[in-house]
Amino acid sequence: MSTAIAGTLPPGVHVGVVTGAEIGSFPWRSSPANVHGLALKVRVEITTADGAVRIDDGVDITNTGRIATVFRAAGLRPPHGDLGEHIDELVGRQVEVLTRNIRVARGKNAGVHRAVVSSWLPLIATR
Repeated sequence: MSTAIAGTLPPGVHVGVVTGAEIGSFPWRSSPANVHGLALKVRVEITTADGAVRIDDGVDITNTGRIATVFRAAGLRPPHGDLGEHIDELVGRQVEVLTRNIRVARGKNAGVHRAVVSSWLPLIATR
């Protein structure tokens, strides 16, 4: 199954699988509270009738509420202490996300339409 570009995913609620999670440094995220611009990057693969679509979500490391929401969406307890010790637990977990489509304004992908995670939802087993 091929992975399609994220722009082919219609906005709405989708169920997918976390295929990657890592902490990275992103200069545009730097702030007085996050001088190194650290963020949790989570990759989700969603299967559609046309194939698999991959979307990424980057969560500022200081946004502990959203990080907790990501873990809860994966059916996990939010981590206490060092986040780096727990991110591997996300990989392979089924999640439910609300997506929306945006047009990238800057950078190498300027003008491209793509799907992004708007909200991480508590996974409902009956769906």
